[in-house]
Amino acid sequence: MRKRGEVLAILAVLCLLMLRSDAARQAAAGAVQQALAVVFPSLFPFFVLSRQLTSRGLRLPAGADRRCLRLLGVPAAGAEAVVMGLCGGYPLGVYAACERYKGGALSEDQTRRLLLFCNNTGPAIFFGMIGARLFPDTGVCAWLFGIHVLSAVLTALVFSAPDPFGRALPAPPAAEAGEDLMESVGRAAAACARLCACVVFVSVLLCLALDLAPVQWLLARLPVPRAVSEALLCIYADLPSGLRALEAVGDPTIRLVLCAGAVGWGGMCVHMQAAGLWRGAELVPRGYHCAKAFQAIFACALAVVPARLLFGAALPIWPAPMVMIIAAAKKALDILPSMRYNGEKERKRRRRHAVSQKDRAGLRLLRPGGADR
Repeated sequence: MRKRGEVLAILAVLCLLMLRSDAARQAAAGAVQQALAVVFPSLFPFFVLSRQLTSRGLRLPAGADRRCLRLLGVPAAGAEAVVMGLCGGYPLGVYAACERYKGGALSEDQTRRLLLFCNNTGPAIFFGMIGARLFPDTGVCAWLFGIHVLSAVLTALVFSAPDPFGRALPAPPAAEAGEDLMESVGRAAAACARLCACVVFVSVLLCLALDLAPVQWLLARLPVPRAVSEALLCIYADLPSGLRALEAVGDPTIRLVLCAGAVGWGGMCVHMQAAGLWRGAELVPRGYHCAKAFQAIFACALAVVPARLLFGAALPIWPAPMVMIIAAAKKALDILPSMRYNGEKERKRRRRHAVSQKDRAGLRLLRPGGADR
């Protein structure tokens, strides 16, 4: 039944493409232009350098494994993937995490947990696309980038369940200098090409969906302004399309809050790219979309404070500290029972192995021929 529904949906999209071929062509041309002007130039160098760093074994300072295990539930190699994602953008964090998993620096459980919060955007989107289209002020872009980083940390606190006594896997051997550079360039180009193709495909589908009468009827009945409803639909589907749609939102306060939530969510286009990367590594992270939705909610709540400071908006300030309190309480509930459980387990292990000399002698007698040996 499900397969039949998928086939019918594909046939419906094909019919829509034939009926609206001119609109689809224009949407594809605009998406290709945007991908070549923004997506490929901003991400391709980061993809190449990320592969070089992962092949050479980027290392955080000594003792970072224990701190990362307590905070994020993954060793320092996972924290490096988070940093790469925040420096390079979507979906570089997932790419780095999968490469670490293939290289043996992360276990399967650690990588699945890491994928819930490592897929983030970098400064190229904030100071490039957002700065050019929505907020020319660099200070506003800096606020948005800080909110994005903090929302990723809060998502890690809420959705990670670290084992404070766990151990990191041994690091893979580092490659020699200059090794595999051309292979890194080729794989990075292929990854960026897949990313741009996904952006074009989703942009065409989104353009066709916005022209449908049922979609227009639904957007007109939502209890929000029409520009906001269209922006929400575009944000759900694709981040660049959502940022373009936010230009029609006149209120800078609403625009700032929605922009923070948009980069926290990333869009289904980004999630499709991430799924292609982790399926290539034979991984399926459970709760990924739920974690990204919570990150978007955290980002919107944290954007209330900058909105009051920058635009003087009369917004309640309590959502920002509330999400931090929730994250801190969740982390405490995860760590304390785990520490207590491990302490009891260690005491039981010690009692089990604390055997007296008399008991040891009796155990030797029970062995076949033990008295004679």
